[in-house]
Amino acid sequence: MLFSLLGMMQNVIWITYSPVVKPTIELFEISEDMINYIVAQAALVFLFVLPISTWMLDNWGLRKCVIIFGVIQTVGSGIRIVGTGPSTFWWVFAGQVLNAIPGPIWSAAPTRVSNLWFSVKERTIVTFGIIMALNFGVTTGFLESFGVNHKMELWWLVVIHTAICLVLIILVIFTFPDSPPTPPTVSASIHSHHVTERGMWMDTKDVMTNYSYVIITAAVGGTLGCSYGWNAALGTNLGPLGFSQDQIAWLGAGATFAGIVTGVLVIFIKRLKLAIVLLFLTATIFFLWFQLLVMRILPGNFIVIFVACVVGNMCLNIALPVAYEMAVEITFPVSEVISTGIITQITNLTTLIFIIISGYIGGIAMNWIMVGSLGASFLALCFLRENYYRRNVDNKVEE
Repeated sequence: MLFSLLGMMQNVIWITYSPVVKPTIELFEISEDMINYIVAQAALVFLFVLPISTWMLDNWGLRKCVIIFGVIQTVGSGIRIVGTGPSTFWWVFAGQVLNAIPGPIWSAAPTRVSNLWFSVKERTIVTFGIIMALNFGVTTGFLESFGVNHKMELWWLVVIHTAICLVLIILVIFTFPDSPPTPPTVSASIHSHHVTERGMWMDTKDVMTNYSYVIITAAVGGTLGCSYGWNAALGTNLGPLGFSQDQIAWLGAGATFAGIVTGVLVIFIKRLKLAIVLLFLTATIFFLWFQLLVMRILPGNFIVIFVACVVGNMCLNIALPVAYEMAVEITFPVSEVISTGIITQITNLTTLIFIIISGYIGGIAMNWIMVGSLGASFLALCFLRENYYRRNVDNKVEE
């Protein structure tokens, strides 16, 4: 829970300024493009930090990494408190950069936590729970915007973020363990031995020559990157299309929250490939419907637009933990941090590109890119070769 909550707060801090465009401009006297840059820098930082954090997780262990990166996140949030006007904006930017540094830990290590601590039947739901907590951070960021209408409320919001992070990191220091006394599964013990014997670069080489893993990385990583960029730039891109701040907040919050509520269905999923393919197909249909509604090609009020947006994003939110588990299964016994880390690396690279270009292409083109990436990914995932190497090892031992 501590791991999940720190990851959630990292996303809350990351998206702080995107849903509250007017108060941010009022406080710092910056352009809307700069608000997009505040969000985009996190994806850029992620690209450089991921290899370092992956090595640290495999060599230093979970506890040390959570403490180190949790402290960095707390300091980053605290620095933003200095931002009280135009001349102090760069303190805010620096705080956002520091907050971005722990991103790879929270995004790439959910499968490490589930594999390290939990049994075969619990792993998928634990991975799902952690990822949904991260997504709930985005939901919280949008919901917070309802209570932020002027610049001082925005400043107090930053203070609250910092206080929560401080409490969490203190709890981590005094209570967070490194690993269980004994591995919960045979695959977990095999993985621990494998990490000791093999290096990060050898594992990376292995997964990048795995046909099915390359498909998952390109399809899921690329599309989720577009989705994150789409949500992050929602305020600056849908505002010109006539959507109010409250409407954008409902779209952003509903899109992630619905995935959290319905995502509990992952505990019933046995065929991971089938689930991913169906989720991507459904997301493609609903994002296309959303685009046609926004363009007024199809009739519909805001409620209909809300449903199309929520269902499309809900499918992607559920697909991510399923894709993570599939990636770990087909690359076992490679370190799960590497298997999921490369996917998140592609996700953040795509997010960075998407946010940067979104300010130039506008909301309509942004929606078409989402539809196109979903459709292409759905077709690619149909050719995925389904294997369960990790699950088979554990099932044979249980038999």
